[in-house]
Amino acid sequence: MQWEIFTTGGGYYLSDVFNMLAAYTSSGNFKNLLSIGVVIGVAWASINMAMGGSIGSSLKYVLVMVVVMGLTLGPKSSVVIIDKTSGPIPIYGIVDNVPTPVAMLGHYTSAVSYYLTGQMETLMQTPEDLTYQKNGMMFGASLLAQASTWRAVTPKIHENLVNFMQGCVIDATNLGHMD
Repeated sequence: MQWEIFTTGGGYYLSDVFNMLAAYTSSGNFKNLLSIGVVIGVAWASINMAMGGSIGSSLKYVLVMVVVMGLTLGPKSSVVIIDKTSGPIPIYGIVDNVPTPVAMLGHYTSAVSYYLTGQMETLMQTPEDLTYQKNGMMFGASLLAQASTWRAVTPKIHENLVNFMQGCVIDATNLGHMD
C-alpha cells in the first residue's frame, strides 16, 4: 500500500527520515531488540503472576503486546513524498518498507495540513481588480473611492472617520502624495 506525504520544501529531510526508519525497522538488530523485549515482557508477566497477580492482568499484557507487535511493527508500506517545490513533477521520492502506522500518521496529518493551507490561500487571495496603485498601497485607491459611501453607526465612529479623513487623507492630497 502507498501513502502520500505532502510537504513544501521538506522533501529532502522527510526522505532521509523515512529511509532511516525503513532501514532500522528492516534490520536484524531491530528484530533482535524486539525479541529481547518480548522475552523480558513474558518474564515480567510470569513473575507478576507467580507473586500473586491475576491471570487476567497477565493476559491483558500479552494481548496488548501481540496487538502492538502485529499491527504496528509488522506491516510495511511505501511512502510517496510529494514536495511542491521540487519542480514540475512534484514527487520528490518513494521510500519502501516504512512501518504502516508511521506512514498513515504522516499521510493524514500532512493531507489535512495541505488541504487547510490550500483553503486559506484561496480565502486570503486578493481579487484581481485590487492591484497595486501608483502610490504603492494595495487597493488603497479603491478604499478611498468607497469612503464617500461609508456610514457611521455611532457618533464616536463618525468622529473617528471625519478626523482620519481630515488629518490623514486630505493632508496627503494637499502635499501631492495622492490625486
